[in-house]
Amino acid sequence: LHDTPAWPYWTFLSNFYIAGQGAFKNGLVDLSWSLSVEEQFYVFWSLSVYFLSPARLKTLALAIVFVSPLLRYLLVDAGVNYIALHVLSFTRMDTLMTGALLALYGRERTLSPKVFLAGFAAFALLTPLIVIPLPTKFAICVYYTLLSGAYGCLVGLVVSASQSGELPWQRLTRFFEWKPLVHVGLYSYGIYLFHNPLQKALQVLFVHRPGFEWLSSVGGQLSFYLLTIGASALLGGLSYHFYETRWLLLKDRLR
Repeated sequence: LHDTPAWPYWTFLSNFYIAGQGAFKNGLVDLSWSLSVEEQFYVFWSLSVYFLSPARLKTLALAIVFVSPLLRYLLVDAGVNYIALHVLSFTRMDTLMTGALLALYGRERTLSPKVFLAGFAAFALLTPLIVIPLPTKFAICVYYTLLSGAYGCLVGLVVSASQSGELPWQRLTRFFEWKPLVHVGLYSYGIYLFHNPLQKALQVLFVHRPGFEWLSSVGGQLSFYLLTIGASALLGGLSYHFYETRWLLLKDRLR
């Protein structure tokens, strides 16, 4: 780990260590920053659900979504590095709270697919129009919020469509139940973990080697990334079927 202490990685605090360093220095293990954010969120949100009513949970989640861009601005203005803004849990809470709001409203089934479709279209249209003209200092403050809004509306659209009995929405649901797409979801974390080291390994093996000059062409680069995606999906599938499923079987015992 290049003289890096191991304890942040064993205690799900690697995101704070990476933020303090202002850089990703340890290859594959630095991908654990997102897992650290997840575990920290589970602690925070579990306590919130235990102590607060559903109505107050909604208020808390909405407040965090609106405060997060301001917090990022204050941190950038104070000179905090951009890596820290990317990996710290409290600077990414608007994304997490978007998912929490979806879960809260999804239980009530009060929003129709049309609402989420309109929201997704609005976020998809407005995000580049707002973010691109802004200086980086300001763009990063609103980018995560807008992007999480778009993703949130897309997920809400799929969930509400699955709850709707109307034919057009049932067709959308069938698309997301398509087996290859479902398997991408099952293998997604393995793909996330493996894609970066695989890409670097393939670059060492092939790029800039005699006989592989064609990789510098557009077709060569496309072939290279398709190979990386395919190999990542293969390893992600192997990881899911031969390792992750063993742990998933323990879920019922831990309830």
